[in-house]
Amino acid sequence: MSGVQLSEKDRKKIEAKVKEGYNLIEIVVKDRNRFAIFEKNENYIAIKLSKLPKHSEDESSEE
Repeated sequence: MSGVQLSEKDRKKIEAKVKEGYNLIEIVVKDRNRFAIFEKNENYIAIKLSKLPKHSEDESSEE
């Protein structure tokens, strides 16, 4: 999960699910939306996280 920066609110959401017994599988990014995917007893859930900042999409487009 290198390079993923989470807000304190997002961290708390993830920590709450982990305390409930869920395993964090991955963080998915689609457009600017981010979702944390969890698994518990072969049941999968996703929780919505905060959106990515606009400037982080194409930082290296200037050359």
